[in-house]
Amino acid sequence: MRLVKPQWAAAWTPARRAKQAASVTSLALVASTLVFLAVNADGSPVTDVELHDGSVWITNSERSLAARFNPEIKRADLGVVANSASFDLFQNRGTVVIDGLSSPRVLQSVDVANGVSRDAVELPATIKTAFGGQTVALLDSKSGKFWMRSSQDGSAFAPKTEPALTKVARDGAIAMSPAGNAYVLDRVSGEATRFECKDGAQVPQATETFALGETLGADLQLTVVGETPIAFDPKRGLLYRGKSAPTKITGEPSEAKLQQPSFDDNVVYIATSDGLWQTSPDKGDLKRARASTSGAAAAQGAPAAPVNLNGCVHAAWADPESKSAYQRVCEGDAGSNLAKPIAGVASSSVLVFRTNRDVVLLNDVSAGDLWMEQKKSIEAIT
Repeated sequence: MRLVKPQWAAAWTPARRAKQAASVTSLALVASTLVFLAVNADGSPVTDVELHDGSVWITNSERSLAARFNPEIKRADLGVVANSASFDLFQNRGTVVIDGLSSPRVLQSVDVANGVSRDAVELPATIKTAFGGQTVALLDSKSGKFWMRSSQDGSAFAPKTEPALTKVARDGAIAMSPAGNAYVLDRVSGEATRFECKDGAQVPQATETFALGETLGADLQLTVVGETPIAFDPKRGLLYRGKSAPTKITGEPSEAKLQQPSFDDNVVYIATSDGLWQTSPDKGDLKRARASTSGAAAAQGAPAAPVNLNGCVHAAWADPESKSAYQRVCEGDAGSNLAKPIAGVASSSVLVFRTNRDVVLLNDVSAGDLWMEQKKSIEAIT
């Protein structure tokens, strides 16, 4: 990966749907801004970056590009080219890691001051990753071996020789709390174990085990609310919590998405093809989380994984016809609730919420389209 230079402008030329051209900007359309801001007049990279700002990194998988979006100027001002056809990224304040999912399977941390990536850490193709705080968790879905390391650790990863912290059944799941504690789920026993470094310990220790229920399917989703793990089995359409029987969800279970991990430990959210639902992390029924009481029809289509930040949950669906494809629900503050259409969204959009500090962006990671949450709207970035 390298700094996006002017010669990369052509790579950002959008292969866009005509109906979106006037209303939505993908990462391709901000190419000119990205190029001019990422490079000084003499061709050297911009380095006067405030690492404590609220910039959010976004992706465009069609072009294998990642960019830093500055919410103050509403522009991407730095970018890198990924060495992977399929990739995702993790950001926590000034830490950015690009997770290359295709062959070769690699992790690369980004020098956000200079827009370049550090040396890649190669991983076996069977490795799953999860990020939180300054920590990355790694699980070999084939062998069941589990490891943790610093997300800033650029040393080689050797799963054949590096001692595993534990071993679970094949096709397990992992998640990280925002505080940096790791959870690994054994789908055969239905138990999730928390690993953390306590009292300055250098080696993570297992500190608590949560019995989530019966044997689970292979395509599990796992999230963490506060420090409580929650699992969802999309094949069965069942939500698993430690103190409750499995709960059946509504809508098409294969499309349902558990929320991203959150500091808030009072509620867990799940978005389905027919709306946003909430329940207690311990027990209780699912109930619809409504951004509006006006009777507006629920959004349809593939949802993004909701994000719960600062007392409000944000949800979105790839539904170009809905007047409530974006919803914000704020506990105890109904005046901040919002239900709006997403201008230019397509039914084929792959939506992911990207956050940093208090900033919430909605990113179509396939085409690179971008929307920014506002007080009274969800704004297409043009």
